[in-house]
This record gives sequence, structure tokens and C-alpha cells, in this order.
Amino acid sequence: MVASGMGLATSKLLASQGWKVSILDMNIEAGEQRAKEIGGIFCKADVTNYESLSQAFLKTWKEYGRLDFGRSI
Repeated sequence: MVASGMGLATSKLLASQGWKVSILDMNIEAGEQRAKEIGGIFCKADVTNYESLSQAFLKTWKEYGRLDFGRSI
């Protein structure tokens, strides 16, 4: 999910329903703040870059042990 717009709205909804959420964004300050607000984790990532996205997925996998849903806009 991302730290603003539709991605943030989706992150908040999923977190409110008990999902464990990773916030992905290039903006570290906003991403860390949003992740803190919803009880998730933050991964700095450029979703247009395969390696960057792979590292974010790896961090999420290590934290939560699974990946269930992904969305980039």
C-alpha cells in the first residue's frame, strides 16, 4: 500500500479489519508515520522498480510470514 490516496485508504480499512499491513512509498517520513498510525510496517520502495519492490516484499515476508494482497496505483 502507499502512504497517501487510495492506497492509504485501503491500508486503513484493511488494518481496521485486523490485517497486518505494509506501507510502501518513496516518502520515508510519510510512510513511517502512516505505518505507525495503523500499526503496520513501512518499506521504502519504488513500485515501478522490480528490485525495490522485491526487497519490500521480502521485508514484509520476514515480518509477517506471508503475502496475501498487493496493490499499487
